[in-house]
Amino acid sequence: MTGFGFTAGLAADGKPDTRWSSAPTSAEQWLRLDLGAARTFNAVTVKWEVACPKTYRVEASDDGQAWRALGEGEGREGLTELRVPETTARH
Repeated sequence: MTGFGFTAGLAADGKPDTRWSSAPTSAEQWLRLDLGAARTFNAVTVKWEVACPKTYRVEASDDGQAWRALGEGEGREGLTELRVPETTARH
């Protein structure tokens, strides 16, 4: 959903008070982030909304083509830190 100011850029602005939203659906949804350069990380922080399905899968890629799974599971409402193995990747 890009109406009401909920643009995809807000999904990764580093501020838990802003948000990205899409229309409710039972279809799988995903978000791809290009970090601009390879970065090392061991967690992804997500703020789940009440109505959102809370199943997640985190993947990483060096080139945006070949992906490797880092973790998956069930999230919970509110701010959640998804811990993953330490990884260096651009996407």
